[in-house]
Amino acid sequence: MLKLLQEMRADAKRSDEQARDHSGKLYHRLGLVEAEAKEFRQETRDNFGKVFHRLGVLETQMSDVRSRLGSLERHMAALLAAMPAVSERIDKLEARLAALEARVPD
Repeated sequence: MLKLLQEMRADAKRSDEQARDHSGKLYHRLGLVEAEAKEFRQETRDNFGKVFHRLGVLETQMSDVRSRLGSLERHMAALLAAMPAVSERIDKLEARLAALEARVPD
């Protein structure tokens, strides 16, 4: 396109017919560029639509993972809180077993 413009400027003595021919070529190429730009914009919109949809799906999944992780943390905290009581019960059972073993003759 630039080449055509440069040719038109370089030879100012061109006939009207040649000028119209170059102008027609320029408008044709401009039309092609506009059509290509329109197609590119549509593809870009479609691609952004897909990306934003996928992003929404990922955000939903991450929210679900966060809630599951929170639930697991609460359950682990409850289990860890119960561990001292369980250890104490095991210690008492071992002591009772040792006492019983001591009473039983060999």
